[in-house]
Amino acid sequence: MPKLLMMKSLYFLLAIIICIFLNPSCNQKTAITKKGDEKSKCKLIIFELMYGSSGNGFTNTKQTPQISAAVLLVNNSDDTLKFTYLPCNLSKIYQVDSKNLKLRDTGFACVNERVWKIVISPHSYFDFIVNLAYRKIPDTTFTFRLGLSLLPWKSVYTNSPPDDKTIAGADTIWSGTQQFNADENKEIGQKIPEEYKKELQIIYPPLTAYQQKGYVLNVITGKMAGPRDTSDRCHKKCKYLSVPIKLENNTNDTLQYKDMTCDWQLIYQTDNSNISILTVCGCDANFDDSYRIAPGKDSLFYIPVYYDKKIVKPGTRFRIGMTLLKTKRGLIFENFPGSVELLRDNPQYNIWTNEVTIP
Repeated sequence: MPKLLMMKSLYFLLAIIICIFLNPSCNQKTAITKKGDEKSKCKLIIFELMYGSSGNGFTNTKQTPQISAAVLLVNNSDDTLKFTYLPCNLSKIYQVDSKNLKLRDTGFACVNERVWKIVISPHSYFDFIVNLAYRKIPDTTFTFRLGLSLLPWKSVYTNSPPDDKTIAGADTIWSGTQQFNADENKEIGQKIPEEYKKELQIIYPPLTAYQQKGYVLNVITGKMAGPRDTSDRCHKKCKYLSVPIKLENNTNDTLQYKDMTCDWQLIYQTDNSNISILTVCGCDANFDDSYRIAPGKDSLFYIPVYYDKKIVKPGTRFRIGMTLLKTKRGLIFENFPGSVELLRDNPQYNIWTNEVTIP
């Protein structure tokens, strides 16, 4: 009899283990199950602020000034985070601690009973837009924070959102304080603070040693043209050299990285302070986009550099570096040039060519 009881206990224990590993919903660590769980897991970041106006969708309707905030919820834990999100009722789950602002819901086109179940992988993020309308337009600089109530993920919310009492009982996590200049309608301090570098590295993971070795950047000297004189409305008279470089993906995975569609020279640099990357002069439809190179494939780029011939003489050597911000998905909108500038100094994001010699 004791032997039979022991066998039943072992089977029961085995069933629990199988449930935990095969069904994540059985693992209580993967979801917000009680008040306080999320505070050790999450960080709420306002990455970007945009000023604009919005009516209710009709052209003859008076437009209301508003601020659109790109908000990032970062899961800093080793566990998958699950919570309930109400995209059509943002005013129910968000708070703003400024008397000048109020939450603005999506509008008449959204289904009011809509409920999302959000899953954030370990050390990953979820991003969304939150619109804020003015209660009154201030005439001075003001500060505000956003708070988000993280609701437990329960099947009962599948068809209808939780009631106000349940929402009120959820823990609220708060963003850092944001300053906004009401006179100029812009965020104060365009550069992302130093402490946000850690969160940027979640969006753009540093290159591993294997990747830095596998992504090869070579100068194709036989195709190099120049140098020649150049002068335009953006640059003074100087020498111009077009350097062909080939980016090879010698890894087993597709390389996906971001760059600008027009200011694509943004991610390049040189290791000689007297030789600079020639930037685009005049550009329309400039935005960040994703680019891919399959395993075993390559892409050819012509990188324009310029220099003062009085300082840089023939025979001068330099290298071209490329800042690779790899990502499977970017933000809804972000200051991508700012992200490049923040991460460029970290050698784990850069790969370099072989040496180039000025003809």
